[in-house]
Amino acid sequence: LNSLLGYGHAAINIVKALSVDTTLSVMPIGVPYLTTNDGELFQKLFDQRFELFSAKNKSLTIWHENMLFDALPSKNETIAFPFFELDVFDTMRKRSLECVDRLFVTSKWGQGVLAANGFSSDIVPLGVDSSIFYPKTNLSPAYRFFTIGKIEERKCTRFLSEIFAAAFTAMDNVELH
Repeated sequence: LNSLLGYGHAAINIVKALSVDTTLSVMPIGVPYLTTNDGELFQKLFDQRFELFSAKNKSLTIWHENMLFDALPSKNETIAFPFFELDVFDTMRKRSLECVDRLFVTSKWGQGVLAANGFSSDIVPLGVDSSIFYPKTNLSPAYRFFTIGKIEERKCTRFLSEIFAAAFTAMDNVELH
C-alpha cells in the first residue's frame, strides 16, 4: 500500500479481495498512500489495525523478497507474497525468505525461480476485475504486444521499440502498446 506503482496496486487489489470475507488487520510497511478510489476502505482498515491484530492469526506480507526480516511476527503462520525481478538470489535474499513459513508467487516462473533457489511456494495468480475489464467483441485484426511499467533503464523500456522494429516489418500485422 506504500506505492502507486505496480507493487502497490497489486497489494491494494489483494487487500480489497481479502477484505470481502476476511477480517483484516492491515499493517502498511512505510507510509501508506490512501489516495485510491478505495481510500475510505483503506482508512477503516488502517484505523482498526491494532484492535484486530493478534500474533495468533496468520500473517501475509506483500513486500520485496530481500526485506522480509521485518515481516509481522505470527505465532501461527507467516506467509510472504514477494515480487521479485531476479532469478538468482544472494545470501541476503535467501536469509530474508527464510524468515517466513510459506511463500506465495503469481506464476510458474516465480515458483521455478524460488525452487531453483531452494524454496517451495504456492502459486496465487493475480486476477482481473471483470466488472472493470471485460473481453471486447470488436477486436483489432492486428496482434498486439502490450507492456506496462515505468520507463527506466533496468526495465529496458526504451529498448522495446528497437527490438520490436528489428523483429517485425511494416507489413506485419502487429502493434506495440
